[in-house]
Amino acid sequence: MVQSTAAVFQNGILKPLEPLEGIPEDTVVRITVETPVSLTREETLAILRAVPVAEELASVIEAGRRKRK
Repeated sequence: MVQSTAAVFQNGILKPLEPLEGIPEDTVVRITVETPVSLTREETLAILRAVPVAEELASVIEAGRRKRK
């Protein structure tokens, strides 16, 4: 089975932006990485916005944004 999805690479971990269907838990898979050559700032921000963030981390980030204003 072959599936494709976009992912973000953060802190040494690939985080898929969409769930992968039909793969049982703890299955070993092969990953091929293609790095987009040129993304606009808007495209990059759109990808990053799609990454799920833990509620606690989101609260800390939002508090930091408010503090800067």
